[in-house]
Amino acid sequence: MLTKSLRLGAAIAAAAAALVWNMAAMAQSKAGKDHHDHDHTITFTVKGMCCDKEAAPCVKELEKVKGVAKVKADPKKGTLTIEPKPKSEPSPKELWEAVEKAKVTPVKLAMAHDTFTKKPKK
Repeated sequence: MLTKSLRLGAAIAAAAAALVWNMAAMAQSKAGKDHHDHDHTITFTVKGMCCDKEAAPCVKELEKVKGVAKVKADPKKGTLTIEPKPKSEPSPKELWEAVEKAKVTPVKLAMAHDTFTKKPKK
């Protein structure tokens, strides 16, 4: 009888360990996905955007670019943070041209795999 109790206890402990492991794996997977999405954030450094009034046209033009989900402007830092749509990478050239169209000077475009300090060809 003691042996059955030990086996039952071991089985319960193994099931609990498997449950904890699966929960940890799911949490890590979700964290990895969030981190992965964050890695695709695009940062634009610009000149000539010193207030919200000057930032608004930049945001409007960038939001028109295919693949852009959201744009946040920080006029004090002179940056535009672009969040692409899932599984999408907007064209660096189109992003650059959108900022130029808004009458602001692009300085640096930092993407996940490339950084540009002049207008990209693609």
